[in-house]
Amino acid sequence: MLKVTTDVINTAKVDDVKTAIRKIIVPAGLDYAVDSIGYGPLIIDLLHSLGTDEKLCLIGIAGKLDLTGMDIMGESKQIIGLIEGDAIPQLFIPKLIKYSKKGKFPVDKLMKFYSFDQVSQAFDDFTSGKVIKPVITLE
Repeated sequence: MLKVTTDVINTAKVDDVKTAIRKIIVPAGLDYAVDSIGYGPLIIDLLHSLGTDEKLCLIGIAGKLDLTGMDIMGESKQIIGLIEGDAIPQLFIPKLIKYSKKGKFPVDKLMKFYSFDQVSQAFDDFTSGKVIKPVITLE
């Protein structure tokens, strides 16, 4: 049976994300995980939280991932990259626009705009979790 959870783990307050996740879900690990943030250390934590022969889907990635062969091969794990959820952009993007216009997709709450000279602040806000999708504008 599929167990879906909406529990939140504040990674700034937890030393061991893998253990925190396994306390919420199951000790054997997750069947799958989806990362939409792209923060390398969290991706590694999610990978280590998977059970044997399970999948991690990456929707975005920002920066270098320091993986060893054993991170993946030791328990036959898979990392899958998805672009727009493997959706067809010509169909998916218009749907997102419709949802946004109806107030069902709060894109304005996900993004924050920064001028090019604020790029360091944008990275700091992203890594601290203050903003989900920083957008750099070139004016």
